Amino acid sequence: MLNAPSLTGLRAFEAVVRHGSLTGAAQELCVTPAAISHRLKDLETRAGEKLCYREGGQFHPTVLGRAVLDQLGDAFGRILNASQLIEDNAASPALEIVASYSFAVSWLIPHLPEFQAEHPELKITIEPSHTPVRQARASTGFVIVHAGNQPEGPGWEPLFEDICAIVCASRHPLLSQSPEQLPEALQAFPLVHISHEQGSRRGEFSWQAWGRNLFQTELRFPSGLQVTAEHAAIDAVRTSESLALTSLVNADSALRAGSLGFVAGTACPSGQSYWMRSADGLGAAAAAASSFKAWLQARTAETLQAYRPGS
Repeated sequence: MLNAPSLTGLRAFEAVVRHGSLTGAAQELCVTPAAISHRLKDLETRAGEKLCYREGGQFHPTVLGRAVLDQLGDAFGRILNASQLIEDNAASPALEIVASYSFAVSWLIPHLPEFQAEHPELKITIEPSHTPVRQARASTGFVIVHAGNQPEGPGWEPLFEDICAIVCASRHPLLSQSPEQLPEALQAFPLVHISHEQGSRRGEFSWQAWGRNLFQTELRFPSGLQVTAEHAAIDAVRTSESLALTSLVNADSALRAGSLGFVAGTACPSGQSYWMRSADGLGAAAAAASSFKAWLQARTAETLQAYRPGS
């Protein structure tokens, strides 16, 4: 083994064949094409014959070259993964979170200091997004999506099923009325409607759908302010007589703070769910995502439990 071929030469050879060119291999290994050529010639001199040849502007392995590549297998990829483990361990572990906008700003960000206090070593970055599914395709971190069905692609897991209710300012007159007076009482107050271009596929739950779920009949509701996200609807009703139909999870912080109330007897499943996905990773990054996932599941379950009957 003391006189074994240079790993640098073997890596250069493997990269040349994979890219088909000296230039491509040089860009990957951050050296010049001339340096790649020298390493390749040194390796072929040691082998006593050619390991690759050029045809049609591309490098191809010879019979010996193919045998060498078969023995190498994914060795360099595994070495890269091992190096990444070392780098991850040496650096401060990081957690990147992309989450549906309303959930991010209304629930996650207010609760996140609790998780940060448990994991002060983590560098946490959170990006509220109106298009988390689109961003999930390129994300290497943790993704949380609000949708009617499981998003396309592997790795998605259910987080929780959404429960919606009518929310309003904490001193709203509707809070003192009995559920039997609904839905007639709704006609006396302006409604906030949540509507966006992706509809129920991405979390939209209309007053009409709420009426069908709760009363098993078609109801007519007055028109009113339209917004494109739940957090905007929550803000709109804090200081007015307007009513909004929102997720109790997203309204939770305002309900606990006393700036909002929710109307008894109006809670029902919206048919929407939150989904989560953690990209595959290694070392500290994977451990951070795993810890966050366990905390997120437990904490959202506690929030929902507070609004279930008998709680």
